[in-house]
Amino acid sequence: ELSPGVPHKPIKAQIREWGTDIESRLATVNSSVIYVDNRASLKLLDTSKHQTVYVNNEGGRNGLFDFDAGDFTTLHALDTLEGVYIKAVDTASSSGSWVRQGDWLSPKQFGASGDNVTDDAVALNAWHAVLMATAYLGFIDGKFISASAIDWNFEGRRTGGLVIEGESPNY
Repeated sequence: ELSPGVPHKPIKAQIREWGTDIESRLATVNSSVIYVDNRASLKLLDTSKHQTVYVNNEGGRNGLFDFDAGDFTTLHALDTLEGVYIKAVDTASSSGSWVRQGDWLSPKQFGASGDNVTDDAVALNAWHAVLMATAYLGFIDGKFISASAIDWNFEGRRTGGLVIEGESPNY
């Protein structure tokens, strides 16, 4: 039993056991994840053979996706920019979807640049729509510009409220 503030000597056998367990878990995860260059390649994968995929070469759109069974028809229609939900070619929307893993969403995952120059209005609106319809949390990781007015309704869609946080005081 460890007591806070009291020095203790680690037990090497327990440390080895813990390290072996972690290595085993990581090996299992790494052997089951495949990497693809983009969302187009992800859509073409055989969902009966691949369940976890990392999209690797799409800048702010990179991320880990799992194939989840279920009816994603409404979410595919909502997420037209494929920030979170990506329809597999070999599966109907009513049968499953590739779903971004994690709790936080950035406008960049919907194609926004966040460079304080490019008009990001379309991506910002898509990001907001998914945030309002799901349990994801919002994360601002750039300076986003909208050439048109953005009218976001924050009422009635979420029961737990909406959280949007920034990366630094400069954003």
